[in-house]
Amino acid sequence: MRKFLAILIMSGLVFGCDSEPKEIVATEQPEPTTISTTAAPTTQPAPTSQPADPSVMAYVEGKPVYMEAANDLLFRSYGTQVAEQLIANELVRQAAEKENITITQEDIQEELDKSLAGLFRSTSQPADRAKLLDTFLQRRNISRKQWDLTMRRNAILRKLVKDQVSVSDEEIHDVYLGQYGKKAQVSMIQVASLPEAQEIIEKANLEGADFAKLAQKYSKHGSARMGGALPPLGQADKTAPPAILQAAMALKEVEDISDPIQVATDFYILKLNNIIEPSDVKLDDVTAEIKARLLEQKIRAEQMQYLRNSFESAEIKLVHPILKEQVE
Repeated sequence: MRKFLAILIMSGLVFGCDSEPKEIVATEQPEPTTISTTAAPTTQPAPTSQPADPSVMAYVEGKPVYMEAANDLLFRSYGTQVAEQLIANELVRQAAEKENITITQEDIQEELDKSLAGLFRSTSQPADRAKLLDTFLQRRNISRKQWDLTMRRNAILRKLVKDQVSVSDEEIHDVYLGQYGKKAQVSMIQVASLPEAQEIIEKANLEGADFAKLAQKYSKHGSARMGGALPPLGQADKTAPPAILQAAMALKEVEDISDPIQVATDFYILKLNNIIEPSDVKLDDVTAEIKARLLEQKIRAEQMQYLRNSFESAEIKLVHPILKEQVE
């Protein structure tokens, strides 16, 4: 069942996750199998006077193609994906029933609006977002009905988890500093020993060697191919080790090079490329916007975690032989 859960999570059942700082969108779906429905001119059409046979999908030259064959093919191709959706829907439905939670069309519309705002941030007009959604779904082979069911499920999940999330003043302040505070643009070289770090600093300071070329030649860090250049680092940055962040913010003049910085067993050298001065935006002016954004991010994360926990804890028995074979 854990493998089945992994497939569920990779299929992106919670669409439209907010993407700040990391954008989350629905995972690409496999390309559909194309089945041509264009038949050659028939010389012996099926009888029209008799009621339609629900077991027949089509007649080809008067010969029936049965739904059983189509269902088998479709189930073998997409059975796991369909099962994921239906089981997730049922888990959430049962949870809502247990918690006495009901949703309205307004709740579903709110979920849709939030999802579209997360997916298409550069567009604010509802009509434009609706057009972009149609293209988005077509490219990922997601039906509108599947999308609508997901919006309904997410609306229920929102009510199940919203009281479990909160945003602290410290979190708001950290985001404010990261977005509007002072930042340092630095390049970095990572080496394995202190003597090697000191030698590189000597080359850079005394011999005037190009820092970017030194990074490309000596650095172990993934940024070496870009001359050691890193994204701007702010006072509340969570992506860099504290020692690196402290050293970067301590550099005062462009072209300054730091002393060796030890993190674990490696040593780092920083060069200051630019200082981005803090914005004049005041914290009070953006507190509400930052809080709303953080809350939405946390709710999206809790929605996915709730669904993951539901799959792990629920008794789910797969009985269809094709589906069992696919999962196993």
